[in-house]
Amino acid sequence: MTMGKITLDKRTLFKRTLFVLIISSSFLMFDAHALEFSVFGDTSVGDGSADGEELSFGIGALDFFVTAPIDDKTRVFVEYVFENGGDGLVTDLERLWISRYISEGFTIAAGRFHSPLGHWNRTYHHGSFMQDTVSRPFFLDFEDGAAGVLPVHVVGLMGWGEREVGGGAISFEVALSNGSSINTDEFGLTATASGKPEIEINDASDPNGDKSLGIRLRYSSNSIPFKIGGFLNVQEVAESGAGTMSMVMTGEELLSQTVAGIDFQYRMDAFDLALEFYNFDHESDLSTGENTGGTAYYFQLGWKVDENLKLLFRHEDLSFDDNDVWFNLLGAGEGTRTLLASRYDLSSTNTLKFEINLASPDIGDDETTWTLQWAFMIP
Repeated sequence: MTMGKITLDKRTLFKRTLFVLIISSSFLMFDAHALEFSVFGDTSVGDGSADGEELSFGIGALDFFVTAPIDDKTRVFVEYVFENGGDGLVTDLERLWISRYISEGFTIAAGRFHSPLGHWNRTYHHGSFMQDTVSRPFFLDFEDGAAGVLPVHVVGLMGWGEREVGGGAISFEVALSNGSSINTDEFGLTATASGKPEIEINDASDPNGDKSLGIRLRYSSNSIPFKIGGFLNVQEVAESGAGTMSMVMTGEELLSQTVAGIDFQYRMDAFDLALEFYNFDHESDLSTGENTGGTAYYFQLGWKVDENLKLLFRHEDLSFDDNDVWFNLLGAGEGTRTLLASRYDLSSTNTLKFEINLASPDIGDDETTWTLQWAFMIP
């Protein structure tokens, strides 16, 4: 038998066929588990008032995720995202974890997660279809985004669970992970939104031995339709570059960071309210060792007009000390953003969303943008 330039005699062909049959039949000895596979995607059109803004069509991220049990107590989750990075298609492994059910009130997992920071980051991930608005609150942008100022992903261990307490339930999430790092070599100690480093999550290793600790507790009432949570994240942010700009050696501390806050959600009949508040506290020798910091918050109101149409209002704010090392390293800008939006569900699998954003930076001109998005899911 001839295949191109490879010639197989009958004996070799028989051996290889037998090998394939043995391997194939061995898989039948194991229990098969069905995969729960979903896809999120979107396409949009929009325009804005800033110089250079033109009416443009675009496609958003294409989000694939799959979750599967691999035995009666163990589950695996994978999320892979394809998105336009500006210079072409970018692929990112956004979440990957394996979890083990320990008891009714506790599950432990290892891998890459969304960090236990607030309601939005733990509820709405990379599929735009899941959230009512086109955009996230700007300060909750992902680490590679122009406005991201939080480590919204972590790599390490996470445990979670829930306990019934009185007339409600208390849930918890605890994460022990690699700390964040920043490479200051390219953009220096003061970056800009158009030229800034990413917050590095450190998927494969940790630049130093210090670990990040994140905790979130939430109470939900059975009689009153509200949920309230508190969260805390403590870490040492390391230098991942050569330190030519920061004069901090690779792996050494750029700053010590504590992020603490609260989140609250309330829903009654056709109306709902969500708000989150974040407080940043930083200490660094790069700023003469003094404590600096900032605050960020948003609140969002929703009104469900009927079973298909929902109207929304959201206000967002970020402010910080002028000499704060963290925000200067990331090229962050203080300011507010106000959003008016609508969501119309065409069905349970696709929706039309429209929003108008008014951004008011402390430095620079106000900008108004509008976006019409068609988002979908393949369940």
